[in-house]
Amino acid sequence: MQIVEYENKYLEDIKDLLVELEEYIVSIDKDHLDHVHPEYREKMAVLDLEEVNKNTGKCYLAVENNKAIGLIMGCIFSYDEYDYLDYKCPKRGEITELIVTNKIRSKGIGQGLINKIEEYFKSVGCEYVIVDVFAYNEIGKSFYNKKDYHVRMETMIKKIQWYGVNNMRHEMKLNNGPFERIKNGTKTIELRLNDEKRQLLSVKDLIEFTNRTNNEKMLVEIEGLYHYPSFEELYKNFDKVDMGYDEDDIADPKDMEEYYSPEEQSKYGVLGIKIKKI
Repeated sequence: MQIVEYENKYLEDIKDLLVELEEYIVSIDKDHLDHVHPEYREKMAVLDLEEVNKNTGKCYLAVENNKAIGLIMGCIFSYDEYDYLDYKCPKRGEITELIVTNKIRSKGIGQGLINKIEEYFKSVGCEYVIVDVFAYNEIGKSFYNKKDYHVRMETMIKKIQWYGVNNMRHEMKLNNGPFERIKNGTKTIELRLNDEKRQLLSVKDLIEFTNRTNNEKMLVEIEGLYHYPSFEELYKNFDKVDMGYDEDDIADPKDMEEYYSPEEQSKYGVLGIKIKKI
């Protein structure tokens, strides 16, 4: 593994890493305000890199076997005229993104990345480094604490008004086998094409499944949404029983081609929907 500066050949890897990070944030968001917009993958990395270039920043990548497995981005933002009225305004760097893929963690990669960006900030005269950490991200907070970061400001939030039903209700049909597995609690990941209909899904939404065999209905709640370019990639990240297979079954991503062609998967991407029966 080596740490290198960003090159365009790693753009697709960065997109994947940022989606992985946001999906994790969505999964721990107790307020259910974060989501992965259908355009997130294609736009977020580009916007982040533009911000880095505009604000004297750096993007460093942890690369292994010619693939980026981690990244850190940092910028040096300017103060505005109001900041000087109540703050000494020392030169500071700000970490804007940091992620190491969950497939390769606890190997010191995150520490190597943060050391690299801190070295850069020191080289340009920064006195401090700041970073915003999501309040529910206990793993992230623990990591930064170990690197001697401490809390200086906290953002507090309160919901003061409800506008009717907050969560949408969607309808989908299922064959009898997967329907029964969801019903008995063994299948917790529903596999779908991330087409226009599925792009409307959000965490905490409800899905009403209808059994194609007997029209029995069942209501579930969405607990997580996980985006992948293909079922081959999705299958690498979930237990086969959670996806609806038996223990002695062979879980083959090509099984999904019975429902969605490789061309459709390439066009839309695919979706793992973590569900909980209500």
